[in-house]
Amino acid sequence: MKRQRLDIRDWEAFVTLTRLRHFGHAADELGITQSAISQRIAKLEGDLRLKLLIRSNQGVEPTDAGRALLPEARALIAAKRNALEAAAAIREEGARPLRLLLSNAIIHTAILPRLRHALEEAQGSAFQVDVEAADEVESSLASGECDLALTTLPMAREDIEERLLTRLPMAVAVPADVELKQVHIKTLCRHPLLMVPRDTEPDLFDRLLVAARSAGQVLQVAQPIVAFPSILAMVAMGKGWGIVPLAMKGATPDGVKVLPLQMREPPVIRVFMSWRSSNVWAGKLVGALKSDDYRPD
Repeated sequence: MKRQRLDIRDWEAFVTLTRLRHFGHAADELGITQSAISQRIAKLEGDLRLKLLIRSNQGVEPTDAGRALLPEARALIAAKRNALEAAAAIREEGARPLRLLLSNAIIHTAILPRLRHALEEAQGSAFQVDVEAADEVESSLASGECDLALTTLPMAREDIEERLLTRLPMAVAVPADVELKQVHIKTLCRHPLLMVPRDTEPDLFDRLLVAARSAGQVLQVAQPIVAFPSILAMVAMGKGWGIVPLAMKGATPDGVKVLPLQMREPPVIRVFMSWRSSNVWAGKLVGALKSDDYRPD
């Protein structure tokens, strides 16, 4: 049997005429003449070898065959509309810079050089890269103010996709005059502790809590703070010791240094690539950045 090459415009005429039940009204909506819409219906019926519409006192009525095909015809029109909308979104995305937000916890890690290389390889696409606290990154991505994000906060949202990229070892920010090379959990428990909230990093919080209990100590959490630079600033002000990524040892304010934790398995935080589901660049960046062997600079 010879394959028929059906024209979607004929299906649009059929669906519109079935809905409006009047040739003149359907022609006006489609922006064509009544003669043209009659020709499209005749062509569709000829291609299908089925009678789809009949005239009645109430106007135009679908036949049994027409009613049976109507759901498929509507789905075909909807598919065309969705495809056009998707194409428009892709054109719009390609015409504007994609906003990429970085959590401040990762800007001193080995992820950054790889990210720079990946963005340089993304020829034909412009990226606007900014750095924010992790909670601000999460808020911007959820609201659509940014397109992609490298963040330490996982997002449990249906419209956001994410992939785990790596894990960063954590350390202790202390006053610069502390004469230690590393910090034991017993020493840590003697000082007010500044760290991210438990609901943000439950694994980090719980591992420190278990380590303290195993040593017969109690953590003195003085203040939960989401942004790691803010933790460093509070340490500089003498408000306590802070838990920050070891990679931030090269970004401390005056009067603060970062020491490793003396634990068999130091706690870590996870780094995710998160993006809105429609973004076409995310998969390429994930492939360029994902690794199990990142080390702090």
